[in-house]
Amino acid sequence: MWKSSNRRLAMSQLTEVTPVGGDLKQYRRRYLLVNCLFVNDSASALFDSIERDHVRPLLKDLGFRKRALTFSRARDGLTDVVSLQRSTGNTAGHVRFYVNCGVYSSEFSTVLGQTVRDRPREGDCQFRCRMETLVPEAPQWFEIEAFQYRLATEDWVRARGIYQSIRAEFGSEDRWPRIDENLKRHVPPAELARVCAVVWNG
Repeated sequence: MWKSSNRRLAMSQLTEVTPVGGDLKQYRRRYLLVNCLFVNDSASALFDSIERDHVRPLLKDLGFRKRALTFSRARDGLTDVVSLQRSTGNTAGHVRFYVNCGVYSSEFSTVLGQTVRDRPREGDCQFRCRMETLVPEAPQWFEIEAFQYRLATEDWVRARGIYQSIRAEFGSEDRWPRIDENLKRHVPPAELARVCAVVWNG
């Protein structure tokens, strides 16, 4: 549920983009898009929460320090580096990211006449690879899809908010039945009526 301060902020945003006497359908569409935004249902927000709540604590326990999306750990004259790299093709509802790994040697950099890095990035490492090279069973990339994530975590309220925002955006298009069918395939039958409830005829 929203906090009242979030509701007021959302409505103030809505007032700014909805002219007085504007089209009611556009008003409702914008309201749903603002609603989806302010409950942090974007895949980017989910990526941030997964990094903060899962990746960061795991690597911290292993001795890594964090800077942006790069984690580093010094050991025996070497530095281990792990970085998360977002795909350039990400959208509001979908994030793909890669896990890059590297090992940096300050001694090797000195021999090569390069500037020694105290906090090397993955691109500074002499040995670099993706995680699946080190862990063959790991996937080539990881994906976060906001709607599926809310369903997987049984957050039916936010799943419904995402469904409604997608309907507001695409419900009037000829391809909506195909989109709708695809979305509903991911919803458990027992929750179908609640998640995919129609708020208005789009």
